Amino acid sequence: MRGRKSKSYVTLLHGRKVGLWGGPFAIPPRAFFRKYGLRVHEVPQSYTVNLFLHGGIDVASAMWYNEYHTILNAGIDPDELSIFLLKDYGIDLPEDGLYTIEKTLKNDPGLAKGFAQASLDGWNYAFAHPEETLDVVIRYMREAKLPADRMHQKWMLERLRDLIISRGNQGVLGILSRSDYTAAGQILLKNGEIRTLPGFKAFMGQFDAQQ
Repeated sequence: MRGRKSKSYVTLLHGRKVGLWGGPFAIPPRAFFRKYGLRVHEVPQSYTVNLFLHGGIDVASAMWYNEYHTILNAGIDPDELSIFLLKDYGIDLPEDGLYTIEKTLKNDPGLAKGFAQASLDGWNYAFAHPEETLDVVIRYMREAKLPADRMHQKWMLERLRDLIISRGNQGVLGILSRSDYTAAGQILLKNGEIRTLPGFKAFMGQFDAQQ
C-alpha cells in the first residue's frame, strides 16, 4: 500500500480497494479482514503487480520473496509503502508443504520418504550453490520463453532461503511443527475453510522427512 507509514496499519485498510489472488491464496487475507472487522473492496488480482503500479487498487497481495521485489524494481521506494505482514497480525499459515493421502503413505512409505528427502536435498544444494542454481533456472525459463530476470531470481532464492531456514524446527528443515499445524488449523476452522481438524499425529502419519 502506498502512503506514509503509520503505527495503525490495520485502520488504513478500511474501505480500500484490495487486490486478492483467487483460490487458497485468498484465505489468509480474508482471515485477516475477519479478525479485525475490516470492510474492503476485493478486486481480483492477476500474478502481476501492474494493477497496483497503475493505481487500480490501493493494496496489493504480494509475496515477500517475489512481487514485493517487483514493486521495488518498478521504481517504488520502500519508504513509500505501508507493508502488512500477515504473520505480525496472527495470520501465519505454512505454505508449500509436501502432502500425500494416507493410502499412498501406507502402501509405499519409502516412496513418500524418498520424495520428501530428495526435495530437501534439492533445496539445500540450491542454497549452497546459488550461481549454479540461477544458471539452471534461467536456462529453463528461456527454453520455456518466459521473461528471465537473473537479479529477480537471485532475490527470490535468497529470500526463500531465509524463509525456509527460519521456518525450520530447531534448525532442521522438513518438519511441520505441532504449534504451526494447530495455529493454521484453528484459523481454517474459524473461517469455515474446513469442518474438522485431524489430530497432529494422524495428519503427519507419524512420519516426517527426517525420519
